[in-house]
Amino acid sequence: MKYVLFAFCSLIFALSAPATEATRTFGEFGTEFLQQHCIDCHSGDAPEGELSLTEFTTNASLILARSKWDSILQMVDTGVMPPADFVQPAPDRRRNFIKLVRDIFEEHGPT
Repeated sequence: MKYVLFAFCSLIFALSAPATEATRTFGEFGTEFLQQHCIDCHSGDAPEGELSLTEFTTNASLILARSKWDSILQMVDTGVMPPADFVQPAPDRRRNFIKLVRDIFEEHGPT
């Protein structure tokens, strides 16, 4: 009986544990956000602000450009980007995008 209780508690603990690395990947949500709100201006031969965002599709690509992403996150978080005359992400999508990128950096550790 003691082992059954231990197994049950272990299962409950595992199911309630924080998200794993697999759930904190830039992948689909991050690239979709960029496509919807950033890529029109920040791509091609002459991207706005000389900043192309097309290369950012994975956690590793973000981590390699962390200082750039610190600036990007600040602009997205303060509402500077996307500019006011463009379609704005819903507040929860903006928050989720920022949290996703910050979680990736937190998981990787300090620069």
